[in-house]
Amino acid sequence: MLIDEIYTMESGNESSIHLIRDRKFFQAYEKSAFRFVKFLREYKVHHKFFKKIGADVVYLGFPDSVLENDRLVNDQKGSLDVPLKKLFVIYREFYDLTLYLCRLTSKFHRNFKFGLGDKLREDCILYLTDLQCVVQSKKKFERSVFEGFLVSMQIRLRLLMDLRQISEKQWIFVNQTIVKLQGFLGQNPVNQGLPERPLLESSGPLA
Repeated sequence: MLIDEIYTMESGNESSIHLIRDRKFFQAYEKSAFRFVKFLREYKVHHKFFKKIGADVVYLGFPDSVLENDRLVNDQKGSLDVPLKKLFVIYREFYDLTLYLCRLTSKFHRNFKFGLGDKLREDCILYLTDLQCVVQSKKKFERSVFEGFLVSMQIRLRLLMDLRQISEKQWIFVNQTIVKLQGFLGQNPVNQGLPERPLLESSGPLA
């Protein structure tokens, strides 16, 4: 990409970390560089004035071998060797999912907003914090814990749909994201025997 294209892309960058390949290196510019250092790993940040755009631009770079070879390994039961490159993707996807759920649960009826809604938000934020520590190499990635948490999310969100707090369309969107995360771990999608359609009011045991 040309520097003017990169600068334009970063000007409108609200929450992403864009890594741009340059031969055998990856580079991050402006907001992406800031978020990379803040949330993922510390790297030396450089700056350079580009006459073409008339602006000083900050950037960082590192060899592609860092993403290919750097693995976070947990030697305990339920562990998995996960390349750092894949952990970046998992972190990004889970961050977007947590942001979406925070907005979604804020619209719940008060009977659910301060119960299931609060608990779901808190659990997602706590696990997002764990994932950030993982990509920063401050702790090991535990596959079994993450898999169990994703299944728990599916069940709680399905309950919320049957309780009329989220729509079927919202449930499908969130579930597809969870299935994508399960796929990153090489795991088959988990349905947990959940019904394909929302339950009718008369179909429950309390009807």
